[in-house]
Amino acid sequence: LVETGCRYRAPGRYYDEIKIVTELRTLKKKTLELSHHIIRTGDNTLLVEGFEKRICLDVSDPDNFRAIPIPPDIYAILEKATTP
Repeated sequence: LVETGCRYRAPGRYYDEIKIVTELRTLKKKTLELSHHIIRTGDNTLLVEGFEKRICLDVSDPDNFRAIPIPPDIYAILEKATTP
């Protein structure tokens, strides 16, 4: 995870029923960006908008993390998620 953020749009309350909608916004060779919307189901109010940017890393050497391409099998699945 290299970047994240959110904007609170409306207050939520205990026992509110919510739904969380996550969408893949961009897919690149080594990174992807997700958006998140938290919606109160009772009145369809948008409570929170959020985002995150993730990078694929080789963590085999804990002292030297490095960005690597997303593995082809995972990339293919993600690519289908971005196609309407």
